[in-house]
Amino acid sequence: MPRPLNLAFLALASLALAQAPPRVSQERLRDHLEFVASDLMEGRDTPSRGLDVTALYLATQCKLMGLRSVLPGGSYWQTIPLSQPRVEADSLVFEVNGKALQAGTDYAPRPTQGAAQGEMVYLGNGWVVPAQRLDPYQGVDIKGKIAVVNGQTPDGVSLRRGSQTDAVAPAQAALQRGAVAIVQINRLPGAASIESSYRQATQSRRASPPGEPGGATIPTVTMTQAAADAAFGQGAANGEMKPGTKLGNGRLEIKVTGTDVRTQNVVAVIEGRDPQLKGEYIAIGAHYDHLGLANQGEDRVFNGADDDGSGTVSLLEIARVLSLPENRPKRSVVFVWHTGEERGLWGSDFFTKNPPFPRENIVAQLNIDMIGRSRTSPDPDPKFPRLTARNEVHVVGARRLSTELGDVIWAVNKKTFNLSLNTAYDAPDDPERIYFRSDHYNYARYGIPVAFFFSGIHEDYHRVSDEVEKIDFVKMADVAQTVAMVAKELGNRKDRPKVDKPIEGGR
Repeated sequence: MPRPLNLAFLALASLALAQAPPRVSQERLRDHLEFVASDLMEGRDTPSRGLDVTALYLATQCKLMGLRSVLPGGSYWQTIPLSQPRVEADSLVFEVNGKALQAGTDYAPRPTQGAAQGEMVYLGNGWVVPAQRLDPYQGVDIKGKIAVVNGQTPDGVSLRRGSQTDAVAPAQAALQRGAVAIVQINRLPGAASIESSYRQATQSRRASPPGEPGGATIPTVTMTQAAADAAFGQGAANGEMKPGTKLGNGRLEIKVTGTDVRTQNVVAVIEGRDPQLKGEYIAIGAHYDHLGLANQGEDRVFNGADDDGSGTVSLLEIARVLSLPENRPKRSVVFVWHTGEERGLWGSDFFTKNPPFPRENIVAQLNIDMIGRSRTSPDPDPKFPRLTARNEVHVVGARRLSTELGDVIWAVNKKTFNLSLNTAYDAPDDPERIYFRSDHYNYARYGIPVAFFFSGIHEDYHRVSDEVEKIDFVKMADVAQTVAMVAKELGNRKDRPKVDKPIEGGR
């Protein structure tokens, strides 16, 4: 269990700016990360006390470095309203062919208010993916009916973030076609995750952007595989049933009450030194949120040292280096610590929709997410083949909108540490579709050239074992310094990087 929060630690940690080195410092990265990824931050969930304390730490560091605010009232926090919906347990109804199912045992509701009844129709996995020619709704009339989907996902599509931009999730696809409710069969057998989901839905543990409770707008429940087998037969859960099969009649009722909460991006600016160019901005970003606390286990804290503590503290050091008189560029530099990335890119979506200055003044965006790990052997691990070596980093999207931005990054890298810049994730047929799955994409969809720096997935990704002692601070400092020098070059160039490629995915 995490210890009680000690704010004296925060105060002491904010006094370490004296005798700062002129380039990104491994020691300072470690000092910052030992705070940001400590158990005291309780996993930095969105929203949470630990995330707010981390935001306070970041804002304090920005003040101490002399970075200025561009937000109303001189604040460094860009407040984002959220709703924390809670399902009223006593109001729940879910019946299949007149038989009532047990909430928390047979099914869990999503926080999606409404009542529906009607014929139940099976629709396979429920995803519509034009690029894969997948459309289980073709030839099936779902209007006014309850859609039943099996909880599986097509290859190349992420449940957490739509990694294929033309993919339409079951909730949206069914709603678009007139369905009145959705029943999803749990992908895992047993009721343990159903129990957890039920507690979460009825105890108001998960927030959503206003108007998007749980990501769906019609009554939605998730059944255990055992309950689905009993109600519909085994063909529904295992995917052997044909889309369009009628499953009888169903009835759902879900009542939701909401509590208004909030989270925040942290935003700070180094003002450019050129009177003509300081109205343009180089944006550098990282997400400072993570996954919070696990439901059980001796170690319950998702510390997120690499994801994305590494990017979070690298931004602090990049800001310090670029604020030095010899490094301050002609253009301004805006640093955005995005919130809610793990929940669906909330912070970058909000910032790009509500920028504190004209969005068209953003010249380029450099995104840093997970740059703190390296493989420990010369040969890649078969389980994690894309985890990069110490002198290597993935650069994603640098030439997707602007050939010139890629040219700048490669030229600057050659003059600094000459890291091996891996572009494997930019392959058009790459199944992971990383370009669409982190905060940079919310800038790219507005035509802003982006580049995403990323070391790759490792064995501690999204596990409580993502701890500070596993971080490669040598690599992290080298990547951060390279990003700083790229930003400096972009900030000093006469012209902004030319956009010569089409926007992928759109707005």
